[in-house]
Amino acid sequence: MRAAYAETRDSPPPGFVRGKSYPYPTGDSPDGANHREAAGAPLRHQAVGQSRAGVNGLFDMGANVWEWVDSGSGREQVTRGGSWWYGPAPMHRDHRALKPADFYVVYIGWRCVADKAQVLPSKR
Repeated sequence: MRAAYAETRDSPPPGFVRGKSYPYPTGDSPDGANHREAAGAPLRHQAVGQSRAGVNGLFDMGANVWEWVDSGSGREQVTRGGSWWYGPAPMHRDHRALKPADFYVVYIGWRCVADKAQVLPSKR
């Protein structure tokens, strides 16, 4: 979650400040994300990188598709980030939704994320 909301780049571009935690993955507002209320929204998911880059230069960490996260237990699992099917509110860093673990729809996806300290060095 930190990657989506807390800017960590040494020299972020204008509009982002190193060390700042943002309410949305796109920054201080949900502008630039693919959600139901966005101007010109296609009302479907888009290929990665079609929206504006957000915190840490990442794309689609909010809206486009909900993402399963490694939390929850048993029959319910957590999704975060919202999707094109919803407005901008689910993109907020404090929003999380529980869904049945075997639930599937076109507006939920996934992303593999690991802490830098946990990533194994490549063998060359």
